[in-house]
Amino acid sequence: MYPLARPWKGGEGAGISSNDVISACDKMAREILASPEVMAGRTEPPRIVIDAKYFKHEATFIINKNLFTDRLRVQLHKATKGKLAILSWEQAGMVEEERALENEGIVEGTGPTPPAQRWDFRLGGRIASLTRVNSRTGERTAYIQVTLELIERGTGRLVWTDMFEFKKVDMDDWVQS
Repeated sequence: MYPLARPWKGGEGAGISSNDVISACDKMAREILASPEVMAGRTEPPRIVIDAKYFKHEATFIINKNLFTDRLRVQLHKATKGKLAILSWEQAGMVEEERALENEGIVEGTGPTPPAQRWDFRLGGRIASLTRVNSRTGERTAYIQVTLELIERGTGRLVWTDMFEFKKVDMDDWVQS
């Protein structure tokens, strides 16, 4: 059940605020770039997929998971300057359409189209929450936990992970649907 999306104190909205998303993603980008397991000992930039496909939503409030994955992908792309090859599998259909048009001779290509690149690492994780309402005071408290992981292709090995926690408190009544 999701609480109705009414503002919490401070106008933050139910659950995670924009400042929470920004600060968590900025921290994640810095940590991923500093991770020796992701960055060290490579002759080519590691290929990484950051999308919401394996980012689970298990919280008691509504949030668009793409707020995290899009911001993290953009932050890493800006900061890496070629140190990471960020693959946009979310847009793979666009690439496949162009390949099909080239193969049919509808558009001119520059030669054989190379196959799509395989990824080295892919983002996974979850957003979870625990909500409590004090029946005496009406105060509602939400503990929100965002866990992110980078998984290595082939081995499934966890090469980077972090957890980000937020606590929100409000005095208004909370109606659940």
